[in-house]
Amino acid sequence: MPPKHTHSLQYHNGHFYNPETKERLVLSDGAAIELTAHPADFLPFEPAGDAYNPQRVRTEEDMRKLLTNDPKVDKFYRLLEAGSELRFALHPPKPPVPGAKVAEYTFRVRLDEPLFVYISANAGKEADTAKLVDSACRVIRAERTNQFFDSAPDRLRYFEPVFAHSLNSLIKNTYVHYFQNAGAPGRSAFEVMLVGNTTETLKQLRKRVLSQR
Repeated sequence: MPPKHTHSLQYHNGHFYNPETKERLVLSDGAAIELTAHPADFLPFEPAGDAYNPQRVRTEEDMRKLLTNDPKVDKFYRLLEAGSELRFALHPPKPPVPGAKVAEYTFRVRLDEPLFVYISANAGKEADTAKLVDSACRVIRAERTNQFFDSAPDRLRYFEPVFAHSLNSLIKNTYVHYFQNAGAPGRSAFEVMLVGNTTETLKQLRKRVLSQR
């Protein structure tokens, strides 16, 4: 076993720095390190993403009242009730190694508020394209799903919930939290979110709900 290296570092702006050389120290994913610091330097962590209290969220009545009184909203429709689950898959960015493989991970989402879409009062040509209303949601579970990449390193050995005030933000927050900000975290919830355990996308659910109006 190679000898361990000891560095005296300072933690600043989310990075480790060598105070003598002023250089940033980058650790490989999964590196085992020992930290020595004053007890007051170890802070309680904030929940990942845009934290909120799941016990203090808007009810369906609250949201209907807000949408009814919003002058920007022409019509609105409920897609899913609070407590409903969705899921989406993400691939970590490939490491800069020829032939390297990455696994696929599925993230389970719970809606803490009902999910609505609305048609803008000034929609014009987009009168049939309903937009998502912000809805408090969180990732409650993650699992490795792609059996064809069993040899890829596991990038999700530790799990914690990720919070957001909208589904689109939740996708980005999840990507950034688990896979840093490498790659392209921005994806449309309509395209990548699947409803419950079905293969129906959120886009297809929207189309189905609007066709029944």
